[in-house]
Formats: sequence, structure tokens, C-alpha cells
Amino acid sequence: MDGTTNSLNWFEIPATDIDRSRKFYETIFDLEMITHEMGDMKMAMFPMTPG
Repeated sequence: MDGTTNSLNWFEIPATDIDRSRKFYETIFDLEMITHEMGDMKMAMFPMTPG
């Protein structure tokens, strides 16, 4: 494993307000999350490559 490999593969953090949660994590980690909608479900994902 090197600096370009993510050691954590998948986890979920449930949220009732996805926009508020996304803004929180983007702020504390200083990154931009990737957003997706699947039907009526919204998701925000961390970037796949280290910043």
C-alpha cells in the first residue's frame, strides 16, 4: 500500500439533512464531496483520490 491507496473502502454515515452533512464534512476535511441521486435517495461521497 502506498500514498495513493485508500485503506478504507466503504462506510456509510446516515443523515437526515444531506446538504448540511455534506457541508460539514467538506469544511472539516477541506475537500469537495461527490454527490449522486438514485431515485429518491441522495448520497454524498468522499473523493476517491487523496487530496
